[in-house]
Amino acid sequence: MSVRLLQGEAIFDGKNLLPGDFVLVVNENGEISDLRPAKNEDQNIEKWPGILVPGMVNTHCHLELSHMKGVVPRNTGMVNFLLTIVQQRVAEQADILKAAGDAAQIMFDQGISVVGDICNTGIIQTIARKSPLRFYHFVEVIGFDPSVAENRFNFCRNIADGYSTFSPSSVVPHAPYSVSPTLYQLINQQIDSSVLSIHHAESKAEQDFFRKRESDFDRLHQFIKTDLSQHIVAENASSVRSFLSRFTNKKILLVHNVTISEADLIYIRELEKENNLEVYFAICIRANEYIGNGFPDIELLFRYYPDRITIGTDSLASNEDVNLMHELILLKKLYPAITDLQWLKTITIQGAKALNYDQQFGSFETGKKPGIVYVNFDQMRSERII
Repeated sequence: MSVRLLQGEAIFDGKNLLPGDFVLVVNENGEISDLRPAKNEDQNIEKWPGILVPGMVNTHCHLELSHMKGVVPRNTGMVNFLLTIVQQRVAEQADILKAAGDAAQIMFDQGISVVGDICNTGIIQTIARKSPLRFYHFVEVIGFDPSVAENRFNFCRNIADGYSTFSPSSVVPHAPYSVSPTLYQLINQQIDSSVLSIHHAESKAEQDFFRKRESDFDRLHQFIKTDLSQHIVAENASSVRSFLSRFTNKKILLVHNVTISEADLIYIRELEKENNLEVYFAICIRANEYIGNGFPDIELLFRYYPDRITIGTDSLASNEDVNLMHELILLKKLYPAITDLQWLKTITIQGAKALNYDQQFGSFETGKKPGIVYVNFDQMRSERII
């Protein structure tokens, strides 16, 4: 079986940043055969202008909103953004599929191998089934009224079952401000190997909603006619305390984390032990910038959970593109104390672990077929090699 020898300015294997005199040996099926120092007898080494990394992992993306690129203006704030999505997301099926298909292909070409995709319908099943990307489909359920919980859950379960014929899927809560206790109970009853995802601590309005009931979310709840009679205000509470204890034996991806505090992280750490949880964090920094929600304290996150941080692009309704390298460029600018090695882990092995794909993706190990990408921080680009 023929092999290719690949060499970059460095090689990131999923754990370490190896020097440029190492070569990655790949067979004709794209499987990793070896990763070793170059030998004098090596011939036809392919040299690439950047760091060789495993295929990247985008842990949070709304592929079915790709047709909404440019529809929502910048800096509207969270509630105005959500109202625009609710009011204007309907489009012709052909337009939705074309935009989603184009975005999926761009992600693959730029080096993404695995996507945690948020779904509200089954409309992109044909795109996901044919795509070279691998997916974990998170089907969002919404409903603050406990009387509709079972119907809402079953509706989303049927959608998830459609995706599960070719990809792993779960029914997941949309956000703490949009899900009833009854819905949480139904979600938690899914198999323990399920990965869950939830938009969390995305804006100041979300924290206000839990601390004092009155918040900018009143406009959203009035528009969708939400019954808030079940909502209980808790003094000094935060959104994570409203839902995390409702889950047991689960891997949970908290998405955005803009207003997360040190007290929240201490609470999460303690609850992980009590409820057998494994919590990961997805950062979508350019979506936070686009909507105008502010930025998370990422240095604080790294202090408590350095091996559980992942990166997402969110939707084209809240971002200019779906390029993970562009996320890293802004992150490196905002948080210069975080090293390139730490950032590379967030877009590879840590993302793969968060989505239960680390047996095949996220690192260069013999027998794995993770895809091979070169990234160039100076040129702000990434490109798939294999």
